[in-house]
Amino acid sequence: MREVIRVGHATFMKHGHIDKCVAELYEAFKKAYGEIRLKDLTKNKIDTIAMEAMLAFADLRPEDYLRFERLRQAEKSFMNAIGEFHEQLLCGVHGIEKDTEWGCDIRKEDRTLFAEVKNKFNTMNSSGVQTVFNKLRKTAEENNADCYLVIVIAKNSFCERWQPSGDPSTRGGINYHERVYVCSADQFYRILTKDEQAFRKLRKDLSEAMQRFALSSTSRTFQDPASSVIQELTRMSTSTNKSILELLDEMTFRGYLGYPL
Repeated sequence: MREVIRVGHATFMKHGHIDKCVAELYEAFKKAYGEIRLKDLTKNKIDTIAMEAMLAFADLRPEDYLRFERLRQAEKSFMNAIGEFHEQLLCGVHGIEKDTEWGCDIRKEDRTLFAEVKNKFNTMNSSGVQTVFNKLRKTAEENNADCYLVIVIAKNSFCERWQPSGDPSTRGGINYHERVYVCSADQFYRILTKDEQAFRKLRKDLSEAMQRFALSSTSRTFQDPASSVIQELTRMSTSTNKSILELLDEMTFRGYLGYPL
């Protein structure tokens, strides 16, 4: 049978790149949200008072809360992977590559444009903002290039010269350069491709790639991230005649007056 060549909406992307990025993101997802043991889940003590309130107010089972807690603890790791995912996606645009010289995330192959990519602006504190600006300013000066801070999830669509607020003298920076910009992801894709609908086209292809992956056999290997913890606590509950909540409460407040129960 003749192979069907899948042609997406985002023709400015390298063939197969979006599917490759989705597959790699799934590996990061499995690593972040994979099964862990009880001792790992309780390393950062579980707030059993909040847990009991959730069980009472939302009519949840302890097993449901443990799955929620596992996902919550893994979220930061997965959000880091999402940031890398957006960098990798941009490297799929024809003429774009990873920057290996100036400390930026990506650049044009001809070195006329560099960018730092952030999922959201609030992932940086004030000193982090100044550090990124100083890096982009230096890169712009030494390469005679346009440099961008790209915000994927921005409040709105925008592109403007970047002038961080605050006193730059206290952080070793100069808060203006005519070739340093900040923009939303849609505007950045427009700049790279000269297509005002580029981000929307990419978003459609990305949705289709994720749906294809979800239907593939590979994606079905993911296990319940809290199954080992739940099994371990269930065995302990049976042997001690204590509820799962009581067991977790003892672990959280071990050493407190009146504990163990």
